[in-house]
Amino acid sequence: MASEDKLRIDADRGARAKALLSNELLQEAFDSLEKDLLLEWRGTGPADQQRREDAWRSLKLLENIRGGLRRVVTTGESAGKQLLKIEKPSILKSLS
Repeated sequence: MASEDKLRIDADRGARAKALLSNELLQEAFDSLEKDLLLEWRGTGPADQQRREDAWRSLKLLENIRGGLRRVVTTGESAGKQLLKIEKPSILKSLS
C-alpha cells in the first residue's frame, strides 16, 4: 500500500507542476525574467565579468527551475499510468 500512496502523491505533484507550467502568469514571469537576464548578460562589457557571471548563473537557475518542474510532471505522469495499471487493468488491456 505504501507504494500506491507514493504513486498517488507523485501523480498529484505532477498534476500541480503541470498546472504551474501551464499557468499563463507564471510563464509570462519566467519569460520576462529570462528576457531581462539575457539583456543584462548581452549588455555587459569586457570589464563587467561579475555582472555577466551573475546573469548567467541566474539564467541557469531559471532553466533548472523549469527543468525541475518538467521532471515532476514526467514522474507524475508515469505514476498515474502505474496507478491505472493497479486500479483498472482491464481498461488498459482494452486500450492496447
